[in-house]
Amino acid sequence: MASFEALILKQIPFKESSKILHVYTAEGMKSLLVHGAKKLGSPYLSASENLNLVVFHAVGKEILTVTDADLADGYPAIKADLVRLTCAQHLAELVHGFGEGDYDHAKFFAFVKKIMARLAADDHYLDYLHMLELKYLHLLGVAPAFSACAACGRTDGLTFRVRSGGLACPDHAEGPAASDEAFRWLRTLYLFDLREPLADHPSEAVTAEIRRVLDDWYAYHLNFRSKSRSVLSGLLGY
Repeated sequence: MASFEALILKQIPFKESSKILHVYTAEGMKSLLVHGAKKLGSPYLSASENLNLVVFHAVGKEILTVTDADLADGYPAIKADLVRLTCAQHLAELVHGFGEGDYDHAKFFAFVKKIMARLAADDHYLDYLHMLELKYLHLLGVAPAFSACAACGRTDGLTFRVRSGGLACPDHAEGPAASDEAFRWLRTLYLFDLREPLADHPSEAVTAEIRRVLDDWYAYHLNFRSKSRSVLSGLLGY
């Protein structure tokens, strides 16, 4: 029997009353079969909902069968706020989309849990969502160049551009440039050590620009845009 903590990212109905859960763990993605999870009297009814952090006990190999589950955190503050909830759903789609990658899952899982806690408790939760998306780019091998031109290493006359892979000199600049303030905050969030809370925060206008840069980066370099991001755009206005 295996026991592990997992964040539920997605669920799929299975037969009449069961579910298959796609979860993220310190070992990466796992698929779990939960028998009877949709029954009203099931002990797994609440523990098998999306965005719950759960300690699962399971048997099997490729698709594990759950034998017991203990809810570690249901994130009620996130689920009670539509914008926070949509941010968490965007996070779940992102991790689900790239959770099979070859990187340090134990370290990233711990980071995801910290970001979920910030989404639940911090007034400036958007900054922490953006922080996760930026740091994830490093694990996915498409991190922006923040210190020199991504193409030639030049360090003068630089602007930050998505299509250029980050900072770009005049000879390698492609596409629109981000503002200096947006670049400063992108670099700050990318390098920030989450052991302490952010002492300062970008303006709403800069936050909106950071959001656009991240959307463009994931679309251009990874061909990814979550369904939740479209909903979030309607809620935030950007």
